[in-house]
Amino acid sequence: MRLCRFQMAFPRFAKPLRERINEFWDGMAQKTPGLLKRLADPDECQDAKLEITEDLQKVVPGAQAYVGAIAGPVDLNLSVDGDWLRTYLLRALIRRMPEELRSDWRLTLGRLRGSIPLRFDISGRELHAGNVYLWEEKSEDGGADWLIAYHEAFETLEEPDYAEAFSCVQSLLDNAVGEAVRMKYYYDLRLTRKPETGVGFSVQEFQSYLRETDPMKLVTTMDDYLDESNEFDWEGSEEKDCDYLLDAVHAELSCPALVLAYFKNAPDLMRMLAQSGAMAGTLYLNTRDRSPEGRREVRDSLRTELQANVPEAYESVGIVDGRRYAYDVFLAWDLPAVLEAAREFAEGRDDVLELGFHSLWREAGGLSIRKPEED
Repeated sequence: MRLCRFQMAFPRFAKPLRERINEFWDGMAQKTPGLLKRLADPDECQDAKLEITEDLQKVVPGAQAYVGAIAGPVDLNLSVDGDWLRTYLLRALIRRMPEELRSDWRLTLGRLRGSIPLRFDISGRELHAGNVYLWEEKSEDGGADWLIAYHEAFETLEEPDYAEAFSCVQSLLDNAVGEAVRMKYYYDLRLTRKPETGVGFSVQEFQSYLRETDPMKLVTTMDDYLDESNEFDWEGSEEKDCDYLLDAVHAELSCPALVLAYFKNAPDLMRMLAQSGAMAGTLYLNTRDRSPEGRREVRDSLRTELQANVPEAYESVGIVDGRRYAYDVFLAWDLPAVLEAAREFAEGRDDVLELGFHSLWREAGGLSIRKPEED
């Protein structure tokens, strides 16, 4: 988008996520014949796996690639160890996989249930699915339930061993029920230094417990987790000049933490996205009739058009209805492409009175795409 047209600078990156994803797949296309041969060679297999992970981390920091069966398409499982925000970035990468590579690679998102037993050593004590115990703690306010884990080694652990033990328990749980199940239903996991009272299960037994009590949990996919919508109702500021989104009265969000962080003026999540050349923001709009119904209809049309025209650059993660504006909350893998598509939408609609962009970094500036005084 032409900066001089808007007389505004928006967040820019040396390389947006969309470009990094394209470079990753271009590299995989060139490397695939050699990688397949090396993965089939016991002497070179490990180095090939490390190379895939290193290339992946250039796109999404902290991501890991796990290679499974290599007969037919190679099973390649991608994970960021429970980091929900970076999981959206990995999904964007998987969605852009070129068709010509699908006969060589079969990609999945989030660690899957495994048949190979895992064992970890923490301060000389072995942790495995048979000796780590779990208790469910029901939420009293209707929120997510807690999952509490215990092993006798936890009684004397100190940092950094405690943090390592937490990661090991996550891996054991993912191996038992799958990372998507853990993130959707048991994201609130904590370790305890003494056993809980009541009925507990070993990690090994936990899968059977879920199969008997709530078997539908075990078929949860990462898409189920990432796309789950959460509804919120707020009072909404009536001040004419309040910050964007502060006029919100209703929201349906699959990424509520981004908006809640904006309300608190907490930019850490935005910094994390910026490391990968991504951005979270909102498109706000008002219509000529200034009615809530009119704003919602145009906002929904805008979302549909962006999803159709720039799917490689844009992912909507929710809607917000405010007293002044209707909002589309989205993740951008290439922000200029999204803003250009939004401008083209506004130019083709006579009912759009005002349209603009604001980053979910609260203190960042806004960007007006169509101003009321232009009409």
